[in-house]
Formats: sequence, C-alpha cells, structure tokens
Amino acid sequence: MYKYASLVRFKKYKKWRGLTDIGSLEVPLAFILTVGFSIFVINMDIHSNITTYQEPFKNICITIASALIGIIGILLAGISIVTGTISKEVQKIICKLNDKDSIERILISFEFIAFIIGFQIVAFIAIYLSLFSPEAVVNKYAFYAIFAVMTYLLFFTIFYVIGLVGNCIKVFSISNTYHEVLELKKDFFDKANEIRIDFILNTILTSKTNKEAFLIELRKFVQAHDIEGKEELIKYFDDYYK
Repeated sequence: MYKYASLVRFKKYKKWRGLTDIGSLEVPLAFILTVGFSIFVINMDIHSNITTYQEPFKNICITIASALIGIIGILLAGISIVTGTISKEVQKIICKLNDKDSIERILISFEFIAFIIGFQIVAFIAIYLSLFSPEAVVNKYAFYAIFAVMTYLLFFTIFYVIGLVGNCIKVFSISNTYHEVLELKKDFFDKANEIRIDFILNTILTSKTNKEAFLIELRKFVQAHDIEGKEELIKYFDDYYK
C-alpha cells in the first residue's frame, strides 16, 4: 500500500483526469501546440531523414531533460511557500471555509506534476540514447506517436507549473489575509482580557487588601519567574496600580 501511496493519492483526487480535462487552461493549449508541432514534423518527413536530424534531436532531448530537473527545484520552492506560510490556525480557517482537503489537494498537485516530470526525464534520456543508433529504432507511426505524446506532456507540464505558481501566490495572499483576521481577533481578546483583569484587581484592591500589600506580592511573583525585563515590568506595575 505504502509503495504506491502516490498513485493512491492521485486516484483519490482524480489527478489523472487533469491530463485530459478540456475545462482547464493547460490541456487545450498543450493540445493545440502539439497538433501544430506534429504537423510540422510530419511535413518535414523527419523519420525518413532521421540521420540528418539526430544531432539536433540529441541536443533538444538533453536540454529539455536538464530543464525539467530545474523545474523540480521550482516545485520544491513552491511546496516550501505553501507549507511555510500556512500556520495551524490558518489551516483550520481554510478547511472550515473551504473543502477540508483543499490544502492537501494543492500539495498533491505538486506531487502529481513532479511524477509526470520524472517520467519525462527518464523518457527523454531514453530517446537521447536511442538517437545514437544509425537507423530509426521504431517505425514511422510509432515515431510520430511518441513525438506527439512527449510534446503534449512537455507543454502540459509548462502550463501546469505556471498554474501552480499562480496558486502559490493565491495561497500566500489568502494566508496573509487570514493572519490579519487572526491578529484583529487576538487584539480584541487581549483588550477584553486586560479589562477583565483590571476589573478583578480593582475589586480585590478595594475590598480585601491594600494596594501596598498587593504590589509586594506582585513584585515577588514577577521576580520568581524567568522572564526578561523584570525591573521594567515591576516599574510598570508600580506606576499602573498606584
């Protein structure tokens, strides 16, 4: 089960459907570009003249594989942004106002495209090695089918990563908004607690004990705790409760 945990998560969140979801931006764009490039390659009759195009294709494959490795680094940075900017309090608010799996869904998107990129890196390296053969390794139809699939996955990856970058920006913005809300709530409750404590202390000072005795005990209490700025705190209490 744990061996294929990634595949289970992809199935749970229906990530495989993303490869053919025409409602998304990346699928139509990738499809249009793939059709255009495929028509160009077929018209050039590259398969029949593979020896002429071997060196350019080698360079293209190794360059793309290197670029895809770099994209994985961008994905790791994106994951760091998502996980680093969302505190537990913000997570609770996001899950309460949205789908409870909304944060995990975003993280699985990173995992999914990283999986697709990993597959492409291996495939491009395999294609690169096959181009050392003096003759075409596969027949004409298989050649153009492989070209179309790899071209589609490449453009899909580019547009999918762009979408993830946009999502990271949205998450950062939402996180900041929620932090501001939490700060406002915190300030409100801090003021409420301060008023409540002042009321309790005022009741104590006017009914059961004198202020001097209270300040002596308060000084002892502050001195007994391991905190910075004890003298400043004691002076503040002396001035505040006199």
